Amino acid sequence: MWPKGVQNQINQAFLLQPSRVVTLEYLWLTPIGSAKSRERPFATRALSPEPRLVSIRAETLHRMRLDNCRYVALAVFTRKYETDTNQQNADKTAWAESIGCDLAQACDVLSTNGVHTVLLGSPDTGVSRVPRMLPRLSEFAKFGGPTEVALASRCEYFWADGVGAWWRSVPFRRPVLFTNSRPVDFHHHQHPPVFTMVLPMRLQSQSGREFTLREMLENPGLRKSAARGGDVKAIRNTSDEVAAANREMLARIDGTWREEGSIRALQIRAAEVFADFPQYVNLLIPSDFLAGHPRFLD
Repeated sequence: MWPKGVQNQINQAFLLQPSRVVTLEYLWLTPIGSAKSRERPFATRALSPEPRLVSIRAETLHRMRLDNCRYVALAVFTRKYETDTNQQNADKTAWAESIGCDLAQACDVLSTNGVHTVLLGSPDTGVSRVPRMLPRLSEFAKFGGPTEVALASRCEYFWADGVGAWWRSVPFRRPVLFTNSRPVDFHHHQHPPVFTMVLPMRLQSQSGREFTLREMLENPGLRKSAARGGDVKAIRNTSDEVAAANREMLARIDGTWREEGSIRALQIRAAEVFADFPQYVNLLIPSDFLAGHPRFLD
């Protein structure tokens, strides 16, 4: 009988390469008997969606009335899903559940720019309900199936709000946007080889002092304390921050993004902080977030 972790990794590999030829290059290995996985290398070359995935994607988009439309694939974190499928994670990460009303403004930004938002994954129940009429994959296919991968293979970018499902789009070289992101300490083998932007949650001490980016990189335990509901509090991104991150992401992809000198200086300062921690990837943090929280880089 397969250990659950190994079985899940093999299932994922088949989804990513549904031609029945599973290459170790796309298989993330999990050692048997260990709760922690080894380094998870990403694919070194892009995949072209094979005919079956293209057909599934076309059929699904037609049913959603999104033929030939631009769309962003949105995955949200729901406590209900974790409670039903992975109780231990639900207990540890309940603080990170997506709050749908905080995402609505960003969906409006995308809509104004002619880009639809397709909600992937499990139904958006409870606080994660997005108060917009979004096409929802759960109304057309089962979570974790090939339909989800098919849609991720052609999205403008994969928008992950506090979840790790973004990997579905990586083999097809689709950009990734993280909002309400828990980590800023991405090791190089953990970072997808695609254009990525990360909007982090801020961390605050009991006294109310906010930790800087440097302190967060020096002490990854701060994030773990926040996840456990310890002495550190995680501050979620505001609606404006999430909307601005999506606006910047879209502009960068479309080639219309322009940086003023002051914003460029903030990006350089952030890069200088990351340079002092070569074990981690120099992440691109949204400009609006850096300008709104100047002490984040102190």
